[in-house]
Amino acid sequence: MARRAFVLQCKHTVNDCTRLLLPDNPGPDVFQSSLNRLQTMLRSLEWAKGRLLHTQAADEIIHEVSKFIQEIQTSEPRAQEDTGYRPPLIRSGSSGAPSYVITQDQLSFLLSCGFTVTQIAHILHTSISTVKRHLRWRIVIHGAIDGYSRLVTFLRASNNNRSSTVMNCFLDAISKYEVPSRVRTDHGGENNAVCLFMNLFRGTGRGSALRGRSTHNQRIERLWVDLWRGVSNVYYDLFHFLESEGIVDVDNEMHMWALQYVYIPRINKDLTNFTHQWNNHGLRTERHQSPLQIFVQGCLAQQRLPSTAMQEIFASRPSDSVGGETNPAELIGGGSHSVSGAVSHVHWLERVTAPPNQFTVTDDEMQQLAEQIDPLGGPRENRKIQSKVVNKKI
Repeated sequence: MARRAFVLQCKHTVNDCTRLLLPDNPGPDVFQSSLNRLQTMLRSLEWAKGRLLHTQAADEIIHEVSKFIQEIQTSEPRAQEDTGYRPPLIRSGSSGAPSYVITQDQLSFLLSCGFTVTQIAHILHTSISTVKRHLRWRIVIHGAIDGYSRLVTFLRASNNNRSSTVMNCFLDAISKYEVPSRVRTDHGGENNAVCLFMNLFRGTGRGSALRGRSTHNQRIERLWVDLWRGVSNVYYDLFHFLESEGIVDVDNEMHMWALQYVYIPRINKDLTNFTHQWNNHGLRTERHQSPLQIFVQGCLAQQRLPSTAMQEIFASRPSDSVGGETNPAELIGGGSHSVSGAVSHVHWLERVTAPPNQFTVTDDEMQQLAEQIDPLGGPRENRKIQSKVVNKKI
């Protein structure tokens, strides 16, 4: 038991340090804190060698941790003069570090030139994690949640982060729950179309589209935590495993196309199951009522109120440009990796983009592939897919 607890604590320390160091410009305090924790863990591993851990296993772990420490030390930012190109920084006007603007065209061009992720990071003078966040796997999950009842109105994975994609998800949601009185999003460009729609449909000057920092959007941020625990971490670990085994190369367009073809339908299936389970699970702080029950009960309780959302739900008629307050139909949403961007009244800069895949297949090849491979086939527990025909290749 002591050995297992020790190994789990070491794993937690490494994962936590990795999480803290992934964002851009984590700052010298984060670097130093992570180094101190890892160096302390390294000394603990030296002590545990031969006591709690076998010598050979301990030596392997010590070697990997030492490499991790060395990588952090070499990547720690140092003040130096640099005359090379750097992507422009953009500030949201709120507190926090500015963000790099790396466009889809830039990444697509560098990829077409045959540069690897590491080389692109060197060219743009950014960290590798910055580039990988724009490139790795190119799968984005968008979601929205009702701020009053915590009802998840949509969760969908796609291969891009365009505002049109989010708008399509939003339209599917309002076909089920009607148009909300207000939406709250961050400044990410993927939310542009939804915010523009809300301002046109509900009217401006009444907070139809509230934009702010993602950290202030507590409902959706909490949902991402639960989604990570229930769905996302499984695919995160799986994709990293495929990379470590040499099965998937993130610099290979065909590999990325195949990864998305196989796993986006499976991710969406899991997201549908997660949404159903979430909307029907009891909340301890709400007397074990489910989000769906809270939503329905809240709407019925406010049916006779002259509020915008209630008129939309029960009267099924367009509302005035200015409406009253409402809770049950206030949607809160945003992309899972959205960051702050420039804000104007109608046009916002689309900042976080997933580059389009350069690999293409013909219609005949696509038909043949669909006959051979069913992305949703096979057992879920081992992530295999069902191959209908194994003796044909594209």
